[in-house]
Amino acid sequence: MFHQVGIHRDDQHCQCFLWNNGHSGATPQVYVMQVMTFGASCSPSCAQFVKNTNAKRFAREFPVAVNAIVHDHYVDDMLSSVETEREAIELAMNVREIHAQGGFELRGWRSNSKNVQAALSEQEVDEKNLNVISQFSTEKVLGMWWNSSNDTFTFKLPTKPGEDLLSGRCVPTKREVVRVLSIFDPLGLLANVLMYLKILIQEVWRSGIGWDDAITSTQLEKWRTWLGVIEKVETVSVPRCYRLTTSSSMQTDVQLHIFVDARVNGTAAVAYLRFEENDRIECAFVAAKTRVAPNKLTSIPRLELQAAVIGVRLARTVVESHRININKRLFWTDARDVLCWLHSDHRRFSPFVGFRVAEILENTELPEWRWVPTKLNPADDRTKWQRIPNLSPNSRWIRGQQFIWEKQTEWPEMPTHIGTTLEQKHSVGLHCSSASVIDCEKFSTWMRLLRHTAWLKRYIRNLKAKRDGAPLSLGELTQEELLAAESYLHRIAQESVYLEEIAVLTKAINYDDAYKYRLPKSSPIYQLSPYLDNFDVLRMRGRTGACEFTEPGASCPIILPRNHHVTELIVRSVHWRYHHLNHETVVNELQQKYRIPKLRRVCYKIRVTCQTCKNRLARPDAPFMADLPPARLAAFTRPFSYTGVDYFGPIAVHIEIAHSLNTDSCILALRNFMALRGTPLELFSDQGTNFVGADRELKEAYQRIDQNLLFKEFTTSNTKWSFIPPGSPHMGGS
Repeated sequence: MFHQVGIHRDDQHCQCFLWNNGHSGATPQVYVMQVMTFGASCSPSCAQFVKNTNAKRFAREFPVAVNAIVHDHYVDDMLSSVETEREAIELAMNVREIHAQGGFELRGWRSNSKNVQAALSEQEVDEKNLNVISQFSTEKVLGMWWNSSNDTFTFKLPTKPGEDLLSGRCVPTKREVVRVLSIFDPLGLLANVLMYLKILIQEVWRSGIGWDDAITSTQLEKWRTWLGVIEKVETVSVPRCYRLTTSSSMQTDVQLHIFVDARVNGTAAVAYLRFEENDRIECAFVAAKTRVAPNKLTSIPRLELQAAVIGVRLARTVVESHRININKRLFWTDARDVLCWLHSDHRRFSPFVGFRVAEILENTELPEWRWVPTKLNPADDRTKWQRIPNLSPNSRWIRGQQFIWEKQTEWPEMPTHIGTTLEQKHSVGLHCSSASVIDCEKFSTWMRLLRHTAWLKRYIRNLKAKRDGAPLSLGELTQEELLAAESYLHRIAQESVYLEEIAVLTKAINYDDAYKYRLPKSSPIYQLSPYLDNFDVLRMRGRTGACEFTEPGASCPIILPRNHHVTELIVRSVHWRYHHLNHETVVNELQQKYRIPKLRRVCYKIRVTCQTCKNRLARPDAPFMADLPPARLAAFTRPFSYTGVDYFGPIAVHIEIAHSLNTDSCILALRNFMALRGTPLELFSDQGTNFVGADRELKEAYQRIDQNLLFKEFTTSNTKWSFIPPGSPHMGGS
């Protein structure tokens, strides 16, 4: 197949090789492969892409054949199944035609129908015989032996181990026992036989012997017991076709039955398909899965639950890999503990049980789970070997349990009581009450809290001294007492958040094993390398302790939680010390002694809540401006219909020179304005109050203007004179 796929000319240089044409000593020449080569990692995927791309060109003309090429091919092998001989011949011819269009040729056809075999073999000349044994009807298909004459799967013993090893005449080594397990059984048809060998290999592995050491006498006895069964493997015959009496019509009810079981040595799950059409019922073996128990001892209920998980995964694989429309799924188990866990709240159980129950309920429904007695469970044949397994085609392992061949009324009924307390979480109620001697929340300043704590500690110390007859501490507080109170408050703040970290570090000190008792990486202070000082205060380990120019605590600052009240009081005290200013200076001073997460955010919070800072930064709110007068909003009127009068306003539309500030000059200026601009409808003036800031002479001169004379002169039937309120220049237009 690979040599039928050409390589683009630009990519052929990746397949260069040297060749001397068989002449020894000759200088080899450089050649390139123009097609895909065997052994290249990209060849399988590229060949599949080319094969599928060629097939998709005929998706409209041959949809069934294209689907068979895309989904029923494994590299260059095709395995497909249809209902009738005519469909098989038509499918094969169409697939052959599509492949021929891409340069591929399908040969070596095999079928369980003689008519189909004859029709497909007529055009083949010099047919490649894929048989490795003398019988023509038995052929190896994808690693499994298929007898096309009776349409069954069979098995052949491996020839590599040798006759002496399989006959039991010699004692095998660990390597030879493992090599025998190379029997290819992807569907689990021989799972009831190979499971015993898996358990034996696990036992040999736990014994600790070397790869080339002989197994023990006990293991040899089990080995020979297994050899007595493996001889009959070649007689095993499993039908390939699921249905013989029922049809593939929509009226046929198809059910998938999964049986699960577990023992101390391993778990097992086996799947059967059940077909029911009218009064005809037939069942067929589909697949099986086994797994040995872990080396660590596990309880039987847990193994039963693990077997249920394997059964759910097996059912999902069977449904996804079949084109058969399965109407219903049923899961059978003989473990009442599993049924109880499924019908209970899985959050009440241990994590091992809870997670697996959650996976089961995510992929199945509760009504799909049924109970079956141990004697009626075919999966029980795989988990224990109390007797030699039955390998005949009529065994319950191949044929299925008898009750699934009967009506549903004959199936085992669910037990009435399936309760259990296994794996249930046991919670113990513990009430712990702790009352602090000092309530830090009642203090608003750090110094008041510090001195109050120091006085209280002196009081307690004096009580003990009085009891013991020792001298009492009197007078003002000393520096040592204030430092002790400060360390006590630091510990209160740290224990409220970092209690687990303090407990781990305390164990490391008491047991002198810092490597064993280390903080988990999930701790918020893990990267700070914390440690406890002589006062049991949590500090960050620094590297500048030998520097002579730093403060004693700057190298190893005290770790404080950001949201504790003690931390807020300390930050507020430094904020007050710097008179509510110099924010970065406050941060720098705090970093000289403390390690507070997100310190700048804490400082910002203090500034925002500080009343002094609020007062200092407060700004009066500007009053809202009143609505504009109607004259300012008049539209569709002649310019200067509404005129504001002022002397040297900041903005003037019409400027008229007044020779003096008396009334006559004002009247003359207004008459000149009217002669040029027309008579206005309304005049606005500010009564002189807008001259704030001018000299006194200007104000006194303006006051000499006769306001009444102006009002009388210019107030007519067409013109109105209005005086604006004081302090409102916007009403006059200035």
